[in-house]
Formats: sequence, C-alpha cells, structure tokens
Amino acid sequence: MEGEGAESRRPLGRGGRGDAMRRAMEMYKRRPGASLEDNGVEQTTAHVPDHPVTQNMGPGGDGPPPAAPAPALSAGAGRAQRLQKLLEKHSREKAMLGGQAPAPAPAPATPVPAPVTAAAAPAPAAAAQTLSPPAAASGGRGRALAMLLEKHKQKSGGGRGDSDADRLASRFQRMAVDLDKPPVIRKGTAGRPADLYTNHIGLAMQPGRAVHEYELRFTPYQDSMGLRFKLLRHEKVKAVIGKASVHDGGKYYLPVRLPQEITKIDVPHPNPGAGSVLVEFIWKKEQPIEACIHLLNICMKRIMGRLKLTEMRRSYFDSEAAVQIQKYRMEVWPGYITAIHCFEGGIKLNVDVAHRVLHTSTAMDCIQDAFNTHRDRWLDAAIKTLVGSVVMTRYNKRTYRVDDIDYKRTPKDSFQLADGSKTTFIEYYKKNYLVDIKNPDQPLLISRPKKRENESEQYDLCLIPELCHMTGLTDAQRSDFRMMKDLMAQTAVKPEDRVRHLATFIRRIKGCPEANEVLLEWGLSLDDSVSRLDGRQLEPERLRVGGGREIQPDTRDYSWDRAIKSNKALTAVDLRSWVVVYLNRNENVARQLVNALLQACQGVGMNAAQPQMISLQNERTETFVEALRRAIGPQLQLALAVMPSQRDDRYAAIKRLCYVEMPVASQVVNFRTINKEFGKLRPIAFKIAMQINCKLGGELWSCRMPVGSTMLCGVDVYHDSPRHKDNSVLAFVSALNPDQTRYHSQARVQKQGQELGDTLSTCLLTAVRQWHRANNALPEHIVIFRDGVGEGQLAATEMHEIKQYESVFTAFGDEYKPKLNVVIVQKRINTRIFSAQGRSIANPGPGTIVDHSVTARHHFDFYLVSQHVNQGTVSPTHYIVLRDGGQWPPDALQKISYKACHLYYNWCGTVRVPAPVQTN
Repeated sequence: MEGEGAESRRPLGRGGRGDAMRRAMEMYKRRPGASLEDNGVEQTTAHVPDHPVTQNMGPGGDGPPPAAPAPALSAGAGRAQRLQKLLEKHSREKAMLGGQAPAPAPAPATPVPAPVTAAAAPAPAAAAQTLSPPAAASGGRGRALAMLLEKHKQKSGGGRGDSDADRLASRFQRMAVDLDKPPVIRKGTAGRPADLYTNHIGLAMQPGRAVHEYELRFTPYQDSMGLRFKLLRHEKVKAVIGKASVHDGGKYYLPVRLPQEITKIDVPHPNPGAGSVLVEFIWKKEQPIEACIHLLNICMKRIMGRLKLTEMRRSYFDSEAAVQIQKYRMEVWPGYITAIHCFEGGIKLNVDVAHRVLHTSTAMDCIQDAFNTHRDRWLDAAIKTLVGSVVMTRYNKRTYRVDDIDYKRTPKDSFQLADGSKTTFIEYYKKNYLVDIKNPDQPLLISRPKKRENESEQYDLCLIPELCHMTGLTDAQRSDFRMMKDLMAQTAVKPEDRVRHLATFIRRIKGCPEANEVLLEWGLSLDDSVSRLDGRQLEPERLRVGGGREIQPDTRDYSWDRAIKSNKALTAVDLRSWVVVYLNRNENVARQLVNALLQACQGVGMNAAQPQMISLQNERTETFVEALRRAIGPQLQLALAVMPSQRDDRYAAIKRLCYVEMPVASQVVNFRTINKEFGKLRPIAFKIAMQINCKLGGELWSCRMPVGSTMLCGVDVYHDSPRHKDNSVLAFVSALNPDQTRYHSQARVQKQGQELGDTLSTCLLTAVRQWHRANNALPEHIVIFRDGVGEGQLAATEMHEIKQYESVFTAFGDEYKPKLNVVIVQKRINTRIFSAQGRSIANPGPGTIVDHSVTARHHFDFYLVSQHVNQGTVSPTHYIVLRDGGQWPPDALQKISYKACHLYYNWCGTVRVPAPVQTN
C-alpha cells in the first residue's frame, strides 16, 4: 500500500501516468469468467501403478515420472476454479452417500515423527522454493497496475500457448549451438578496470576426442518410449556399447565410435512371451563437444547423482547438510543450480548456490487441522489447503503436486501390481521402503502427472498424507518479517562464502571417483577454480536537480537520499486543490500529516494550499469511496486517503475510482505509517510530497544521456496469478522527453499466458506520435528494453516482435529511418559476479560491467551490476541486444542502460533494471 512505503521504497509515479492508465482501463470491460463446465477438472480414469507413488506405468513403460511434474491444466482453469470444481464434485458425492465425508481417523497414540502443525499450501507454482531476499513491499504504480488490470481484463477464451507467437517460441527453444557462425565480440572500454570472478567453471574435452551420434532403429517398431529405454538398459546392449552413453529414445550418443557402421543387437522383450527386439545402432556423424551442450548437461545430472544429491526442480540439494529451524518447524536444504553453456570464451559450467525450504509438518497434519477447525466442512477446508500445493515424500526424495483428495480410499485398500498380484498400500510401503503407515484410515492424496506425448491416457498417483511433507512458503509466511529474517540468515550467502562453496563443489567432484568417472568416460576435464576475468566499473553518475544544481550518490551506499532532501525537485508542480479523507478517530494524526506535508512541499519546491478535510464516521469501503466521489471535481488535483488499516479491497476500490471512474491523482497512506511524533513524521512526509509531485507531472532528477533525441521504451507482459488464470496484459511505456523523465503508458490484452506481443506495432506507433506531440520532432534513436523473455524465446522474439517495430516507421514517411535498438533485460539468471579485493572477495560496486568470456556466443550482450546491496550477493542483470540498429559503440548502450537505472523515482538510488521496465 502507498504510504506504508513512504518510509522505504514507494512508487512516486510519473507525469501523465494516471490519465494514461485511466484511458487504458476504459478500453477493456470486464466480462464474467468462463463457466466451470467449460473449464473444469478433466475426469480421468484412476490408474494404480506398480509403485503407487514412484512408478510410471503408462502404456508400455515403467520408468520413474519426473519429480514434481506440473499437471496439464485446461485453458482458463486456474487453481481457484479447479478447487471449486473439486468442491462441487465432492459435494455431489457426499449427497449421494447421504451425508458428510467420514471424519479422518485420529492419529494413533504412538507419536508420529512429524509435529502436528498445519502448514498452509504454497502457491501452485511454488515447490520447495529457492529463497531470495525479501523484496520491499510493493505499492503505488506496480500494485495499481497489477490490481486494476486484473480487474479490467477481457476474456478471450484462448488457452496458454495457443498463439503463433508461442508456437514460434516453442520451435526455437530447441535450436542447437551454431558453430559455423563466429562468436560476436563487442567489448567496451569506458570506466576503470575491475578484477572480477564469476561463478563459471571451465570445461574442456581432451584433444582428439569427439561425440558420435547414432540413429536407433527397433524391429519390430516400438512406439513406447518407456519400452525403448528398458531395451537400451539391457545387459546385452551394455556389453556391446559400453556404460558411457546418452540417449533420448531416438538418438544415441557415444564417446567412441563402434567398429561397424551398423551395430545390431538382439534384445529379449521385457514382456514374457513377446519374443525379442532387434536394436540397430546406425552411425550418423561425429560432432565436436560444443555442438552437444544437451549431452553435457545430462552428464552433469549424472555427476550430481553420483554425489548423492537430491534433484528437485532442476536443482540439486544435500539432505545430509540440512539446517533445522525448530522454531518454525522447517529445515533448509543447501544445494546447487547447474547449467552448461557454450559462451564466447568456450564451454563453461555455471554453478550457483541454492536453498530449498521444507516443512517437518505433513499433509496429514493439514488434514487433521482442517478437521479440528472445520468439523462440518473439513474436506472442503483440506482441499483448499492441499490442492495445488507441492509435497515431498522423504522415502524417495521426490516432489509431487496434489490435485485431489480421495476420501473414499485409505492405505488399507489394495491395488494391482504389474505381475497381476494385489497388495495393500500398507503392505507395499512396508515391503519396499520399510515404512510403517501409522494411520490406516487416512484418505489418499491424488497427483496427476503431466501426460507424456506417447501416453494414451492420464493416470493417478496415490500418495499417503502422513508420508508427504509440505514444501515452500505461503504468502502469510513470506509476509512474516521475523521468519524471513531467520531464513535469510541461512540463505543470504555472502560473496566470499559463495566462492568458498563453489570451490568445495569442485573438490567434491574431483574427489568422488564415481563422479569423476563420468568426466573421464567422455574425455572431459573441469578447471580447478572459478573463472577470473577483467571487467570495468563506470564512473558514478551526476544527477541534475532543481536550480541547475547537480548531486552525486553517496559512495557508501550509492544513494542520494540525503542529497535530495537539501535540494528542490528538477520540476515542481504547485498543489492548489486537494482533499484529505480520514476516519474521525484519526483526525489529529491526519491534521499533523497535512502540516508536515505543507512543509515538505516547500522543500520539494511546490506551493501547496490548505486541503479540504473530510471526516468519516466509519471505515467501510463504500464510505471512503462515496466521500471521495462527492469531493472530486474538475479543479481537484489530488485525493489523499488515510487508511485506518491495511486492506487490499479498500485500496483497490479507491484506486479504481481515481484511475477509471473519475480520473484524479490519488495518494493512499496507512494510519500506522504516519502515527508518529512530528519529528519522525517529517522524512515520511517528504517522501510522500515527492510522490505527489510526480503524480502531478513533476520531475525529481535526471541524468545526461550520451545520445540526444533518444526515446527509451519499456515492454513487459503481466501474467495472471495461477489462482485465476485470466488474460495476460502487455504494458508499453515510452519516454516523452530526451531526459527520460516523463512517460506515456499503454496496455494491451493478450491471450492467457502469452508472452510475445502481437500489438507492438500500434504501441510503438502511438509512442512515436506522443513524442512528436511533446517535442515537435520525431525521435532519432529508439531503445526498447524488453523484459520477461527467456533464453528459449530470443529467436522467436527477434522474428515476431522486431518485425512489428520496423513496420511502424513508414507511417511517418519514407525518409524517416530512426536507429532502433531492442534490448532484452533478464533478471532471473544464475550468473554471479564477485570483486577480487586483494585476498578478500566482495560484491562489485554499481556500474560494474562484464562483456566478454562468459557472454553469449552469438549475441551482443553484457552483464551490468547497477545496484548496491547490504546482504548476500548482488545479482547482475543480463542485457541481450537483439537489434543493434544504432550501431553505437558498446559503451554507449551500456551507459544508457546504466543511466536508466537511476531514473526510478520510487527509490533515491539505483535499481536493478532500467526504469522503463521497473514494475514495483
């Protein structure tokens, strides 16, 4: 909420944004969601595998399913709709049975190891999650955009991945490294030298070694991928081919070439009485290791298995090194994220330290808690808690997503094994895992793995609640400051500790004979330490403020919070007409805030008149909204509301009124934030005054751009939460002046889940027209920062989106040919950069750039550290230049990107990404 953040980071807005948002909102009218009949949960036939939890007995195969697969969801059917569908289904079943679902049997007298404490379900997409430092509470522009767009988006009925853009993305995601193209080398020279380390480890193949690709042929033909894998694992194949191999069921890769061009092996069919299958290995070609990055990553996966690490969502964790946090009944597993890529400087292994949070509470604890709290509707409460959550079974260290609760079956029920015999769940777990199920009357959890391409039907996996441990963090837990602080103590790794962990990782591989064997089989060698390279650090920026003065960031924390308070804003707007609404019991605090704001406005450079004060008798949302509705008129510049408590629905209602129905600048402040002595209130009031100045069209500070007549743009796509699965919304913001301090905003509705934009040509056309209207000239240079695009979508973005941008310029005449640069901005990366300072390791300072060695082979790209952090290791931002139409030297684009990180008016310091794509 605004105001709550007046103490820290709160959006200050930019001139013209409110009106732009209002017009964007009016373009889209909300329509009711699709019916449950159209988007309900798919009814599938229950399939009991040979192993009720871990065995995949789909048609023709029994290989283990992937850990924690995300079930395929029907278009538009998010977690909330699936929950409602499940609740309706169970209600019908209970009605047919003539009453409530039977109560879960109480736990036996024998104590269960897991403590009986309920744990709320994590967000649907959140498994045992990688912890990040707690982000500052969002509010202002980002929050208003998210909440209002969510309220006013349009239903299109399209499913995720339906568009041509998404099909393009899927197609290019599988492209291999093109070794025929020379690497792109674009290095800058600006700034002072910096001695750096990165979390990359060199990987090389011995001279004369290569990878040999074979085509597989099965006679008779075998359609089942699982059956193919079983045939290829047979001892007769290993005796001829050897242990070192990688295959995907269609191709086979070996580190050596077999004596014959075609090698034939007769393998007995796994099914008794089915005869044998002739497997032919047909040599196709020899490839350099650089062309087989996927193979190297498979080898890395095997190495992690040899190190006895547990795979969870493409990361690997050490359960033996888990740290217990008894106070919260949690434990933190340390581990690693690994990926091998072909970089400009060769093949390197990227390794980062990771953590997973697991609960000692079980799903049965949640069910028991639901029964104790909601006895009449315990099943509904349990479904709301568990369905959509991710649980881990410790006996095999796998994760599963819960899709349903089957209260009709218990561990005492039996199921059929592959050999036709029957056994109960109790007997099965006792025999295979030496696990005693203590509560024989508990219901079963149902997990529906995503159906594979070669499987004809979906099946259910049955899980025992008392054996399923909850994972991840709920929203309530993430908002618990003390809990997050305690978790941060375990997960916020300092740079020197991170480098030490990486050195330990290297020694662990080299010291494990089984892991080292994988490298030797393929002729690979791993460097003894992380990569060391030369970087650069740009000089600190000088910021222009009011009165023609310039200020510089404080060298200690790279903030200009203190400097801005002793200077006026670059452009100040007078506040002549405004209204303040508040609860009658909060009148003294509200009037004290007004007095502090009047003084603060003078410090900003604004002339502020006395506001109209409106006292309210109750705190109902409609009371606040109606009071503001009556007060808003043609001359009113600002509506300020003092909230007695933090409530999202009230905040959204006020913002809807002021953004959509009766457009006017608005400021929401929490009573708790301003209920302070006047001396402590003054710095809060100053930040609120800066917010108000921006919302009225003022500017706080600016940077000198290296290239004149340049329009910076920002593009990002907002995807609805997994709970709702509504349409996605594309946001396009564009600068209105060469200083990049005023912006025009647009919004476009897209199909649910669609990342690539289909309406970018009209967005850019409008942006250029708005620039011309403000400057009476067309921009000579256009730089578009594009957020939200992953590595697998780069080629699709280049083909699909840049083509739209280039089609715009002819609308302004054949002679108009601006220089266009399109830059992908990636925040969620695993690359880390460390500063070598003598014998110590520290975070690099803001302005640090790495543009060689660990950059992409076929793109002009660079890493930029733009912000200062107090805890843990700083995360750089990856900039990939998809279109370099300006043909600027690398320094120019790097400086523009860095300068744009200074222009986010919500924070008196640099941010991680350029201001046009900063969302909260």
